[in-house]
Amino acid sequence: MKNILLIVTVLMPALSFSMQRHCLRHDELVIAVAALLGSNKFVSGSGDNTIRVWSTETGAEIMRMSDKHSVLSLAVLPDEKIVSGSFGDAVTIWDKTGAKLKTMLHDHIVNSVATLPDGNIVSGSSDKTVRIWDAETGKELRRINTYDPVDCVAVLPNNSIVFRSRDGAVSQWDVEKDKVFNLIKHDNVITSIAVSPKGNIVSGSYDGTVREWDARTGNAVSRMKQGQWVRSVATLPNGNIVTGSHDATVTVWDARTSAPLKVMFHDSMVNSVAVLSDKHIISGSADKTVRIWEVLIK
Repeated sequence: MKNILLIVTVLMPALSFSMQRHCLRHDELVIAVAALLGSNKFVSGSGDNTIRVWSTETGAEIMRMSDKHSVLSLAVLPDEKIVSGSFGDAVTIWDKTGAKLKTMLHDHIVNSVATLPDGNIVSGSSDKTVRIWDAETGKELRRINTYDPVDCVAVLPNNSIVFRSRDGAVSQWDVEKDKVFNLIKHDNVITSIAVSPKGNIVSGSYDGTVREWDARTGNAVSRMKQGQWVRSVATLPNGNIVTGSHDATVTVWDARTSAPLKVMFHDSMVNSVAVLSDKHIISGSADKTVRIWEVLIK
């Protein structure tokens, strides 16, 4: 019998590498992080009632602002002004020097803030409202009332606002038509929502899953099983998904295969994740640290 040479091709998962670039510290748990895109800076908010701006390159603290309450949510306007939502009832705009420019009031805790393409601000609150604010004047432009407290908001490319209230569903507010409709639902409370580069909705939940949905139809696109509560979601420019979880992990997921590409660790639950670039991620944790991760995926 002739010898037969059998050549087997083994398909290996994508190789990934990560390096913790900086580990920066607050005095209490870190609740929110956001990137100042294009500026080599990012911002964090904490239970120590401060908002801090950091250098991405050196990790140095550049600026610190003091609030009266824990800072629950952060967003950045196109001119690098910072927007914060607090455990008090305020949405606050801070300028690049750290000065407080405007304060807009809800009737209860402000859980989430985001920016609209026109430069205005949207906020969700435990007062059961979603409100749009003029970023220049601080004037309330529009609002909708919901049945439950609103814990997170995000903005779709068509300017529609998606929000999650505590009934477990993600709803969409078509601002132009002034219509609200339920879009998607998990098997437990949804904790965080983000919008992918394709305009899909990404959601994380206490049911231990991360899911991507078609924003037009509400149909599921992909599903990732984290196992523990997912506390925060973000998306990379290539469409891959980043999660922060109750099990102290930061995970990068392949959005096409739903496989985890890389897992990084804090010392306690991860409350917030954000993307600095296609290879840099920031995370904020109950361990009182903000960490910058350099992630290379081949």
